[in-house]
Amino acid sequence: MASQAYFLGMLIGRERLYEEVWAEPMLTVAKRYEVSSSFLARICRRLNVPCPPRGYWAKKAAGGKPKVPLLPPPEPGDELGWSRGWEAAPRQPYPAPSTQATGKGIPDRAVPPHGLHPLLVGVEAKLQEGSEMYNKYLRPSKRLLPDIYVTKSTVAYAVETANKLFKFLGGKGCRVDYSPQGLFFHRPELKHCEGKDGWASTWQHWHPARSTIVYIGTMPIGFTLFEYMERVEAQERNGKWIRLSDIPPPSGRKRYSAPSYYTSTHDFTTGRIAIRAYSPYEAVPWERYWVEPEVGGLPAMFDQITGSLKAHAAKLVPLVKAHLEKQRIEAERRAAEHQAWLKKRAIEEEQERLAALERARKQAIQDSKDELLDLMKRWDQAKRVQAFLAEVERLVEEAALEEQAKLWERLEQARAFLGEIDLPELFKRWKTPSERQASGPKPASESQPTRDRPTAQQQTEAELRSEVDVWKRRYIYGRR
Repeated sequence: MASQAYFLGMLIGRERLYEEVWAEPMLTVAKRYEVSSSFLARICRRLNVPCPPRGYWAKKAAGGKPKVPLLPPPEPGDELGWSRGWEAAPRQPYPAPSTQATGKGIPDRAVPPHGLHPLLVGVEAKLQEGSEMYNKYLRPSKRLLPDIYVTKSTVAYAVETANKLFKFLGGKGCRVDYSPQGLFFHRPELKHCEGKDGWASTWQHWHPARSTIVYIGTMPIGFTLFEYMERVEAQERNGKWIRLSDIPPPSGRKRYSAPSYYTSTHDFTTGRIAIRAYSPYEAVPWERYWVEPEVGGLPAMFDQITGSLKAHAAKLVPLVKAHLEKQRIEAERRAAEHQAWLKKRAIEEEQERLAALERARKQAIQDSKDELLDLMKRWDQAKRVQAFLAEVERLVEEAALEEQAKLWERLEQARAFLGEIDLPELFKRWKTPSERQASGPKPASESQPTRDRPTAQQQTEAELRSEVDVWKRRYIYGRR
């Protein structure tokens, strides 16, 4: 089985995955990629690849011909493959921003005429379960929610108003959906209150994982529905903030003995709903707010909001297109620089490899030479020992007969003490430079096929003598 490292960084396209899951059972395909079948099924759903239904392989084994659905074309934003590495898979490109519907945009959600908009199903309960932040706004535990930023007392009214507005926009040809997965959209800070310095407040405490987008044709407009607050002067009394305008002035003698309280500005809920529309492209800033004059007054502003969105979308389209074209040119420049860097790095690595091979070759030559010189010293010592023992043997034979036995015994002890050096064995153990480099890496130009040399057992005596004569003549002629 191939290891996980083999598939790391390898992109497996939708078409290949579709062919494999309909050619073999899911367990077999999953085992090949060293993942579970349930994980592979999730990958298929993510890539919009149909999988065989339950009982498909049993029917096929019984001789049936169950129907195989076609691979649907990728929708805008769909991933085009799956990779085991960290690299993001390429996605089907989105249509260029335009106020005209092209029919090739992101598919619409089915919006029922009655009931909740698909984006708002279950949202009220998830918001009610959220915890209150210090400013009374709710912080839900779930993050795949519409951009609704309200307090607990306004949740039901906010969801009802959002449902009316989403359906109204859909009726005017303006689709409401989450921002596409894998596509980053900028969300500017939210100014959620009014007052002396209320517009300086920021929305930094909680935000959904994906923006809520209103599509005017294919032009995305960011959308936030929030409860409007007002910032007024107030006093904190007994742990509760009270508007300064709601505190009656002390009268009579109490005005001289009344305790003093700290006065500051504080945000108070109004129960009114506000709408914020913005450009999701940071390089093309635009933002617009609509605040209902009184609770329940926002539906009367729907026509005004829709007309303003369409008018501003038409103005934003050329700016966004110019920004996206600039982004494309910059991305191509960075990609070209990256490819040039990769080529330069490959050349440097090849140069480093060749330099390392040259250093290894020189070191192998030096090591082989040092070893050969050491072998010559040992050879010379062995020759001196042999000459010494031979001369002693001659002297022992010339000695008196009654002393020879004792001298032969001492000579035997001297030979054992000096030891014997097997000179042919030492010479066979010496490694040439090419033998030292045999185990190391070789350049591609040197990797040539070599013929296998037969062993001594496979050669006849005549062949052995012929080979010995060849090498002996080469040695003798080379020494001359």
